[in-house]
Amino acid sequence: EIPAARYEFMLVVQNPGFPASAASMTWSISSFSNIGMNEVADVAAIVDGFPIQVPMRSAQFVESVSYAQTQRNDHPLQQSFVVLGFELTSVPPPGNSLLVVKAPAGFRFPRHCNIVIGDDVF
Repeated sequence: EIPAARYEFMLVVQNPGFPASAASMTWSISSFSNIGMNEVADVAAIVDGFPIQVPMRSAQFVESVSYAQTQRNDHPLQQSFVVLGFELTSVPPPGNSLLVVKAPAGFRFPRHCNIVIGDDVF
């Protein structure tokens, strides 16, 4: 038996490959005492999702970069710099476009990030 406590889980998930409204994006998280017999152990948690616009062609956290060039520091409680690479499916409409980057709880982004656009970020 697992004692009552606060637990943290990391799940690998993938957004759908098509636009979807927030109403259709609901996560249900359940625990089972016997998943083979579908015996539910507790009340499910329901989490509202968010709308999915046109999906990106690709997106990645770029790990093969120079620590010296990016000033990246992976030690605990140290400010670090990361490189995110992505390719949009289409050109955004003219005017102000907003790209929202979300991270797990506990991560903080500076209010004004250094943004470099193009193939040569160094």
